Amino acid sequence: IALSSNNFSAAIAENQSLLNLGADTGHEQDPAPPELLLDKLSARLGQAKLFGIAPEDEHVPELAWRTTQLPAAGHGSLPAHRNTPPRPAWLLQHPAPLQQRARDLYWQGRQLTLLRGPERIDSHWWQAQAVRRDYFIARREGGGLYWIYREVIGRRWFVHGVFS
Repeated sequence: IALSSNNFSAAIAENQSLLNLGADTGHEQDPAPPELLLDKLSARLGQAKLFGIAPEDEHVPELAWRTTQLPAAGHGSLPAHRNTPPRPAWLLQHPAPLQQRARDLYWQGRQLTLLRGPERIDSHWWQAQAVRRDYFIARREGGGLYWIYREVIGRRWFVHGVFS
């Protein structure tokens, strides 16, 4: 079986901005300011359904943020991001265990390659639930960046977050 072609034409894709909140005319417009998006979401969902995320002074990743009420349109600004090492936008609700074969790590059947780390997080040593972990950034075979850790004591590996 063979496939051949002599005439080619360039594919023309019409992309639109994800946050284009202007009139639905079909024409690309300048992106709307974030305040307009928040205002529209508030009108559709209600102010009680919208919240922001603010950092907490905590080393344990699952405790290092809290929800905050967003400022009303035109009043104040969104919370500022603090200067920290790279963190994923999405933490799993419960860290997922990794499979380990020899020295290789696997998640959902695909191999992980360590790119960066370790970053040690050692906190709450004064409590029964002490946290002692070495965090790494890993790439999964076929793409995707993940935040994984190895327990310092148990030496087990887990996926904790996904980079967007």
